[in-house]
Amino acid sequence: MPTLFPVLPFDPVETPISYATRLAAFHTGGRLLPFLHDIGVKPKAFAAGDTEAVERLCAVAGIHSAPVLHNTARTVGKRRSDLRGEELSAEFLSGSDTVFCPLCLAEDDAAANGNPGGRRQRLSWALRVVRTCPQHQIALLRRKRQSEDNRFHELAVRAGARGDPGRARGELRTPACLTAAGLCDDAARGWSWA
Repeated sequence: MPTLFPVLPFDPVETPISYATRLAAFHTGGRLLPFLHDIGVKPKAFAAGDTEAVERLCAVAGIHSAPVLHNTARTVGKRRSDLRGEELSAEFLSGSDTVFCPLCLAEDDAAANGNPGGRRQRLSWALRVVRTCPQHQIALLRRKRQSEDNRFHELAVRAGARGDPGRARGELRTPACLTAAGLCDDAARGWSWA
């Protein structure tokens, strides 16, 4: 199977959709949906975390699928997903909202020489209970889905043309620990947000 060149590495803090969006921007300069069609990945299956769809993307990208599958929320039933061996209700995930830290996106933009196609959606942002950026201790911004076109949370589209760190310079927060719910025991679960 032909692979994309050069290889764009997967970042262990990002979601599979984020990685696919970065691949599309990097290799075609375009958006995710046409890219998925071009490489033979069904968008609906990919969005649902279908293992075959994720493995196909990784094969085309020329990377191992294990780290990407590790960050994949797989649909396992009606309004239920499995993320890293934990079954979660749909309400636990951010769902149709696009969630982001503007300071993280500004850093991504700077690392990509101003190209918003290099933005990474952090896996922690996909959890509805995470409301504060663990790196910058500021409130995450939420964008409601306005059309079917927004279902892939493409940050270059949903968060604006440029990261806007000025909007985020408000109140600093200390992230609340979710130890009582067993969600801060990342080391025991093998989870890493960094």
